[in-house]
Amino acid sequence: MKIILLVLLTIILVIPFFACNPSSTSLPQLEETEPMPISPAIKPENHNLTTPKDTTEIVLLTINTSYKEFATDEPLKGKWTIFEDASPKDNSNDKSAIKYINIIKCDESGRIWFASDGRGLTMYDGEDWYNWQPETVFDMKYDSIRSMAVFGDRVYAGGYSSRIDNAVMIYNIEQNTWNTISNGNSQLSGEITWGIAVDSDGRLYFPTENGVLDILNDNGNWKHINMTPLPPFQLLSAKDALFDTEGNYWIATWGHGIWKYADNKWIKYGGIPEKDLDKPQDGWIKIPMPSEYTSSSLIPSFPRAIIQDNKRNLWIASTDGIALKTVDNQWTLYTNNDLNIGDRLIEDIELDSKNRIWAVSMYYLLVFDGDTWQSFTPDVVNAQYWGDAVGLDKQGNIWVALGSKDTGVAVFKEEP
Repeated sequence: MKIILLVLLTIILVIPFFACNPSSTSLPQLEETEPMPISPAIKPENHNLTTPKDTTEIVLLTINTSYKEFATDEPLKGKWTIFEDASPKDNSNDKSAIKYINIIKCDESGRIWFASDGRGLTMYDGEDWYNWQPETVFDMKYDSIRSMAVFGDRVYAGGYSSRIDNAVMIYNIEQNTWNTISNGNSQLSGEITWGIAVDSDGRLYFPTENGVLDILNDNGNWKHINMTPLPPFQLLSAKDALFDTEGNYWIATWGHGIWKYADNKWIKYGGIPEKDLDKPQDGWIKIPMPSEYTSSSLIPSFPRAIIQDNKRNLWIASTDGIALKTVDNQWTLYTNNDLNIGDRLIEDIELDSKNRIWAVSMYYLLVFDGDTWQSFTPDVVNAQYWGDAVGLDKQGNIWVALGSKDTGVAVFKEEP
């Protein structure tokens, strides 16, 4: 039964979403400009590009870089840089490493990390690009990464495989070594470990498909917390997680709304109504409500990403648009009609250094300054689609993945 449920979950998660291509708008003309300066970050130690293939090897990528600039009367203007892997490719053999990006993270040293589907882990240190994949890394198990956290000198990556034997890969940046923990070699309670987060003390939090939250301390001790009062056979898919400024743990779950763990209890917001979960055609497993539960049509059932702004408000990217939860528990939902965009599915969301909200969908990159929304179509970087991830670097530049029809990432540097 568990295998059948896991297969159903896999089928549901890979169903593509389609959106109508919005009508074309007038776009600024692109002009070639001087290279955008990006401050070099601290490089990882012990990078050995000549290590034999039977041990870990870091692949140094050759990158094509183009610089584009646009001028506009809108409140936000700046310069775009596009990085693309220069690896040879054709329709049947595309080896581009900077593609199918799921997550973009910046570490304390300024390095940018990219988790991908099928292209492993990529890193940019301000000067060079590096890539790790199982075909060149002896002790790396997966090339698809659906969850990632960066803390100190470690990268924690939730690996994904269609074989449903997923695990957590841990990359030691300084030593250039990989380690894999799974429910076969550790106390990890499940196989699907998405929504990884690290608290301020370095403890790892892994929500699993069993409805169990696993916590791993830096001393190697484990703690397990049931998310439901039932035995751990529930299917639960976490899409994202974070710790807020008060130390509370939040999980955005696929189909089951948003969960908060605080004061040793769970609080749940939204999710598919239980009566709908009982319908066999829905394919979802019924999870009983925690003791505290808030239901509202303004709370998305299918959140994809979650962030907190500097006013302690939560912003959620979802299949219904962008949701806002204020500190006094007031909810607002910005639908595609409110945002004046053609697609409802918001893939990712980020907060910049000026407390502005950035969100990305297939056809729009959105920016909210607290009063108005501004949008950019992928035409501004000569791309067909935006991708699934948006991130922020130490210099305040915005990084956006490009869609599946394109390769690479685009970087926006705002002009004063």
